[in-house]
Amino acid sequence: DQKDFEKLREAATDAGAGQFDMVLDDGLHSTLTMFNTFVVLWPRVRPGGYYIAEDLHGCMYGPEWLHGNKDWCDQNEGVPTMF
Repeated sequence: DQKDFEKLREAATDAGAGQFDMVLDDGLHSTLTMFNTFVVLWPRVRPGGYYIAEDLHGCMYGPEWLHGNKDWCDQNEGVPTMF
């Protein structure tokens, strides 16, 4: 569950020694969950490793792309949604 920091930490620990050569985030595609995943996993990427997040569309494309993120998009109109 990318919305839950503790579950993300547990999954990262369960996945191995806690250091990754590469992380590919192909998850829920919402700004919130991508940010949460980055915060938890980026520190676990080895020096020289890669962190790849795909579908960085955030709120740009309209309701069919929001994946439950419409309230955040409405409240933060004009805020950049890509990082």
